[in-house]
Amino acid sequence: MRRRTLLIVLIAVLVVAGGAWGGVTWWHAHQAADRAAADAAAGVAALKDARRDVLTMNTMDYRDVDQCWRAWLGASTGTLHGQLTQSAAVLTQQFQQQKVVTSGTITKAEVAAADSVAGTATIIGTEDLHITNNGTQAVNHEGFRADLSRTTQGWRLTAFTTDPLR
Repeated sequence: MRRRTLLIVLIAVLVVAGGAWGGVTWWHAHQAADRAAADAAAGVAALKDARRDVLTMNTMDYRDVDQCWRAWLGASTGTLHGQLTQSAAVLTQQFQQQKVVTSGTITKAEVAAADSVAGTATIIGTEDLHITNNGTQAVNHEGFRADLSRTTQGWRLTAFTTDPLR
């Protein structure tokens, strides 16, 4: 009788432990799926804003440099915003002296990383940058990386780098 009671208790403990293990496993999988969905949604929103902000950063017209600077500052936050603020006077002078006019076209862009909890994303892509410098026109084919942070105004650039495509 004692053996039978011990066996029943052991089976009950194993059933409860197995159920608990299954519940914990399901909960972790559910949480991971929710996080992946949130990260994907953050990436979609960041990609949309990055396309706008990258085009903004590729636009400069020496005839209306103040408006271009306001747009650049509006598209940026954090470190990039600080760098732009610090270099505004020197770059404005260069743009006006060289009569710089630029505009860009994004040819490809995709989410490289997105973290919905941290509010960060990285977008990579390619672009064609149309440049007029002292009357000389050129088109540069470039790859870009845009790092973004989520702000109350949407996703904004914290870093933006380009490299010529060969």
